[in-house]
Amino acid sequence: MDDSFIEMVEANASYQYKVDFVMERFANIEEKIVASEKTDEEKINLLKAVNLLKPMMFKSLRRQLINEMIRANLKAREDEF
Repeated sequence: MDDSFIEMVEANASYQYKVDFVMERFANIEEKIVASEKTDEEKINLLKAVNLLKPMMFKSLRRQLINEMIRANLKAREDEF
């Protein structure tokens, strides 16, 4: 099997693992906020803040995946020459 293909598959699996991990962490944080003894207004503000962080985190993870895919592709091209 082509090494670059294997690297791309590994990068994708790593990305999926990171996404699952981050989703689980956000769910834990949200549960702790809801279970806390804070006022409803404080809870709402904290949950809003968490929801603002999610897109930034996933954008960062996507960027990492793209960089790993590009690296694997460039390595494959170098190996051809």
